[in-house]
Amino acid sequence: MKIRIKLISYIVILLVCYVSSLSVFGDQANPNHGKKQSYPLTPEGVVEAYCLESFNGAGLSSDTWVKIQKYTVWEDGPGWDTAVVVSNYKITKIRESSNTAEIKVEYEIIADLPADIRGFKLTTDRLSVVFLYKLIKQEGHWKIKSPQEPPHISISAAINKLNKYISVKRDARTIKNIKSIIDYLNNKK
Repeated sequence: MKIRIKLISYIVILLVCYVSSLSVFGDQANPNHGKKQSYPLTPEGVVEAYCLESFNGAGLSSDTWVKIQKYTVWEDGPGWDTAVVVSNYKITKIRESSNTAEIKVEYEIIADLPADIRGFKLTTDRLSVVFLYKLIKQEGHWKIKSPQEPPHISISAAINKLNKYISVKRDARTIKNIKSIIDYLNNKK
């Protein structure tokens, strides 16, 4: 009985010491402690990361394409001459197996923003569009295989793009049109 009490006391002391050391030294046994996860581990995490980068405007330029390309199997970014302005998006997992997955993304569309600003199209009715993203597992990482759609960007990213248009020498009529589009988008925020 005495040995059992000593053994229990010894275990309790070890546990107390271990817990105390975690609060002093942190979880140093975990090499990822305090580090941001570098790549999402789930299919919906990959689609979320891809959509967020696109929402922030990464798909608008070949300079920033690398931010979203890492989540796809596509070797090159498409040369989109358009973007879709969205107010938000919602991600839902549909199906996942060991090497494939399908994730639904529903976008609330505000406008189409073509390279030629004269083709700007406002969406007067709230339009909801759904895409089914198909993913495959490559070398242990989930990657988007399809669809390869134009960037779906936020209102802020669209306004930044339009302000860049204005900074390039344009005729007064085009600048006036761009400013009216910016005003419209600012009212949608």
